Amino acid sequence: MYEPVISSIKKNSYEVSGWFEKHLKRIPVPLLASVVIKDSGFKTTISDVQFFPTGLNHVAKADLRNAPQLIKKYFKKYHSDIEKLKKILLLATVRHSNPFYYEHLFTLIQLLKKSNLKVELGTLETLDAPSKIKTPSKKTLKIFPVTFAGDKIRVGKFDPDFVLLTDPFTSDLTLKLSNLKQPLNPPYKVLSYMHKRSDSLNIFNTLAKDFSDLIGIDPWLISTQFHVDTHVNFEEKSGVEKIATSTNILLQNLEQKYREYKVAQRPAVQIVNNRGTYGMGILSIRSPKELSELYFKKKAKKINGKSQSVINEVLIQEAVPVRPLFNKFVGETVAYLLGNEITGGYIKTYTDKTAKNILSSREFLFQPVVMTRGTAAKVKKQTDKTLGLLYQNLSRLGGLAIGYEIDRIR
Repeated sequence: MYEPVISSIKKNSYEVSGWFEKHLKRIPVPLLASVVIKDSGFKTTISDVQFFPTGLNHVAKADLRNAPQLIKKYFKKYHSDIEKLKKILLLATVRHSNPFYYEHLFTLIQLLKKSNLKVELGTLETLDAPSKIKTPSKKTLKIFPVTFAGDKIRVGKFDPDFVLLTDPFTSDLTLKLSNLKQPLNPPYKVLSYMHKRSDSLNIFNTLAKDFSDLIGIDPWLISTQFHVDTHVNFEEKSGVEKIATSTNILLQNLEQKYREYKVAQRPAVQIVNNRGTYGMGILSIRSPKELSELYFKKKAKKINGKSQSVINEVLIQEAVPVRPLFNKFVGETVAYLLGNEITGGYIKTYTDKTAKNILSSREFLFQPVVMTRGTAAKVKKQTDKTLGLLYQNLSRLGGLAIGYEIDRIR
C-alpha cells in the first residue's frame, strides 16, 4: 500500500527537494542524528528520533564510503563561518552501559578523519589519566580528560574548532559547556531539555501533514496518531479511567482508518511514560478492557521511573506493526543522517522470533540496509527498487523534526 506514496514522491520530486531546502534554512541542523522507521506495508512512519545516536558500526560499508563527502558537505553548508575548520573534539562517556557504543565511536572517528579532520576523544567525567577502552572487536580508544580555559575547552594542546557530543552526560558535568565559545553540536540547551516523546511526535506529524499536502497523499500513511493524558498517578489508582477513555477514542479512529484501507488486522495502541520508558516499559493493548487487566497484573512494574518518581504523564500512541522486510527480517529500521542526508541504516531484528517478541527482547540482530544509491534499498543480494526513496524522505522528515525541536529549546 506504500506504492502510491512512493509514486507521489516521484511525481513531485522537484517540489519535494525545494520543500526540504526551505525548512533546512530555518533550523539548526545536527551533524549526526538517527530515526526509527516502522513499516507495516499499509503505512510507514517514524516512531522515534535520537539526539545522541549510536550504532554507526552497523551501517553497511557501501554506505559508509559516502559518509566523508556528506560530512564535508555539512560543514561547508552549515558552518562556513568557521574559518579553516580542521579539528573536532568528540565528547564521550567512559561509563556507557552498551559496549557497542565504543564501536560506534570508533566508526565515527574514522569517518571524520577520512573527511580530512583531526579528531580527539575527550570526556567531561573525572579521570586521573587517559582511559583506554577496548571495543567488542578489540579496537582501542583513548579518551582524555578535558580542561577548560575561560570559554574554551581543550584536550592537552588540542584546541578544537568544533565540539561534538556523543552522550548527554549529567547536568552537573555539562554546566561548564553553557558558555563555550566553540560551536557545540547538539547545542547546550538540549542537554538540560526534559524530552517528551509527544513533543517529537507532534512536530513530526505537523511536518508530515505539510509534506503530505504537498504531494497529495493522506497524512495518516506517514504519521502516527497519539494522545497524552496528564495528572495520572498509578500508585494512587487515579487516571486509569481517563486513559481507558482516551484509548477507546484512539482505537475507534484507527478502526475507521483500517476499514478505509481494508487492513484485515485489529489496530492496537501502546501506552508508555511520555518522558521515556524508564521503569514503565510499553503496554500494547487492543481494547480498554486489556488496559485494566494489564494494569492490575503488572502494576508493581509500572508505577515508578528510574528516579523512583511517580509517572504522571502517559503517551497513548498508535502501535504501527512491522512487516517482514526483504521477505525475512521483521523489525524496525534505524536510519542515520549526516546533515539531514541519509547515510545508511540497518534493520533491528530477530529472524527467528515473532514481531511481538522482537520489541520486548534486549537481544537483536542488526542487518545492514544499503540506502544511499538512488531510490533502491538493498540487503545482501535482495533489492527493493523503490523502498529506499520512501525511507530517505521519511528519515529526512524525522531529521527536520529534530532540528525544529532543537530550535524550540535553544
